[in-house]
Amino acid sequence: MAVQTAVMVVVVVMVGSVSTWPIAAPDKDGVTASEVVFLNECGASVTKTLNPTEPLQVLFNVSSSLPAECHISLRVSVKDRGLAKYGLRVFGHLQVSNDDCYASSLLVHDNDDDTDQAAVSKTFCNTGPIEFRTVEDVILFSYAQREGGGAWQGAAITVVPELVCGGVLTKDTTIVINHYDFRAPYVCNWELLPGEGQVTRLSFEEFSLTVRKKKKCTSECLLFIPGKDMTHYCGTELLGKTEYLPGKELMSLRVTREATQFKCRVEFVPETRNVAHLPRGVH
Repeated sequence: MAVQTAVMVVVVVMVGSVSTWPIAAPDKDGVTASEVVFLNECGASVTKTLNPTEPLQVLFNVSSSLPAECHISLRVSVKDRGLAKYGLRVFGHLQVSNDDCYASSLLVHDNDDDTDQAAVSKTFCNTGPIEFRTVEDVILFSYAQREGGGAWQGAAITVVPELVCGGVLTKDTTIVINHYDFRAPYVCNWELLPGEGQVTRLSFEEFSLTVRKKKKCTSECLLFIPGKDMTHYCGTELLGKTEYLPGKELMSLRVTREATQFKCRVEFVPETRNVAHLPRGVH
């Protein structure tokens, strides 16, 4: 019997010389990085683009011998795949003896545009765990060491792409929008592709969007394309309801806030007389 052995290829990108690393590499949920980036040289500015299945490990190893006013930056982005939209999750550990963020600090943010008023940012400057999550497809790290920053020792960080929403659905599944921090309008699109002799059955187990204003769905809504009347659903209008869709359709969801609740069971069921002759819509 043949035995198959899986081999992981690790790519190491080094910026500057590598000295003894003071922090153990982070490990969470069994995530293993396929690429490692070492950053320990003033003025370094590195850009990495990840595939959705490629976690990245980042090692900041900054010694006290670096001059004052030292800056190191890293930009990490993830490629979307068709309708699927990916965000980024960051976890790891920072080790410094500087609690006031003056001598040294690590800024993590998703602001890739100076005009973005919905950007999320967090500054770390003491010894302890690092946690950061964004629904955007880019994240930036900026280390700054100022005068008296010799206490800095380093950080070991893992960046993991994660699916936020969207994609092409051909098999039964349950769609859940987690409690992400949506600070700006975010659109999720799912293409529903039933097989021959099938229709799509949608069961809305959770559905709580912004309510209608002046009889219109405004900031949040769900609609189906192509739809006969392009009906927009919001509030709790689909909660506990079931919808049957014949043929290929696009389900589009617009969300704007963390309090959004959306859980939908998608099933491709036989086109029986009890379903095929129902009018399109909610039942």
